[in-house]
Amino acid sequence: MIARDDVDVVDIVTPGDSHAELAIAALAAGKHVLCEKPLANSVAEAEAMADAAAAAAGSGVHAMVGFTYRRVPAVTLMRDLIGEGAIGRVVQVRAAYRQDWLVDPQVPMAWRLKKEHAGSGSLGDIGAHAIDTAQFVTGLRLTEVAGVIETIAKRRPLPDGWDGPAEDVGPGFGEVTVDDVAMFTGRFEGGALGSFEATRFATGRKNALTIEAAMEFHDAFERPPGD
Repeated sequence: MIARDDVDVVDIVTPGDSHAELAIAALAAGKHVLCEKPLANSVAEAEAMADAAAAAAGSGVHAMVGFTYRRVPAVTLMRDLIGEGAIGRVVQVRAAYRQDWLVDPQVPMAWRLKKEHAGSGSLGDIGAHAIDTAQFVTGLRLTEVAGVIETIAKRRPLPDGWDGPAEDVGPGFGEVTVDDVAMFTGRFEGGALGSFEATRFATGRKNALTIEAAMEFHDAFERPPGD
């Protein structure tokens, strides 16, 4: 497919352990690349992909990561309001991405629950969206973080036809090697504080990405008339 002349864009939606190989090959062949997050399973892979993207950019080839929530109109409006300074300086950000698809311990094993394939669990899978959205709407980069991750369901039943490794955690069960929950605090450029949660154990939350920004408001009497 990468070699075909009638293919202009390669959209990479495979497990993370093949992202680097596919992206680098596609960029070298002059194809635009849209790669799902998390970008790669290691820093070395991500750096190699970024280098390949930078080299390809000189020939007009584009590369991007699938942070689709940037395209939600409400998110773009929030970014524009903050960027215009309409509601003051950002002093605190609260972001969370909550799902519940792993609450049942009988949900079977899948590649997303194996670190060698997925690279990470809730942090990389959905936490990446919360982090990107926070940085996108504020225009600020995180400069420091501190947090915890936890694997709540440490084993899962193996589905019929499972062709991956079957660790010795009981007959018919495999070991979960990624996190189910990730929580951390951080600080942005300029000193704004941030708190983040990414969990796949939030009962009743099917696909809930939320973000709030606390602002240091302007004095209303200093605003131009009509604002």
